[in-house]
Amino acid sequence: DANNLRLNQQYQAADQACQQVLRLEPANVLAKEYMALTERDQRHQIWLNAAKTALLENNDTKAEYELRLILAENNRHHQALALQREIDQRRQREVIAISKLSNSLRQPLELSFNNAPLNAVFDLLSRTAGINFVIDRDVKTDSRVTLFMRNGTVEDALKVLLLDQQLEQKRLNPQALLIYPTQPAKQQQYRELITK
Repeated sequence: DANNLRLNQQYQAADQACQQVLRLEPANVLAKEYMALTERDQRHQIWLNAAKTALLENNDTKAEYELRLILAENNRHHQALALQREIDQRRQREVIAISKLSNSLRQPLELSFNNAPLNAVFDLLSRTAGINFVIDRDVKTDSRVTLFMRNGTVEDALKVLLLDQQLEQKRLNPQALLIYPTQPAKQQQYRELITK
């Protein structure tokens, strides 16, 4: 009965059933074992909930830490293994996305801009690399840019442009970069932005 309660995650009732048996038979090995398993399962549930919350917050590192705690005690814990697979798949998608974006940014480029609006430079980079730029509303897209480049890449031009204009970038997906000002408030705002 206690084991069935434990398996149905009725931990308090399972613990009470074990304690009742132990009051009658203090040496009952099975009741002691079920009590220990109930305590373990309660711990695992707390860690599993913390891992799920961390995943929702895109904090894979914290989620993996919680899952390791569970799997160290029970390496066949189905829910923990499923969440670990989800993290692994997310990472694999991330690697593929980074690879695709990196290839786009390696497109060869020659450009010549003399006192051109910033948005015109982003437009050329977008068309050359086949990527989209999502520009934060606080970026001054009408600011003027002078940039000459021969035998470079889109990535080279982007690095120079971001440095010159005091901007930062964040990858959104394989075809899009977020561009935002280098300001503490903006960095905080976009720090946790990770697209699945």
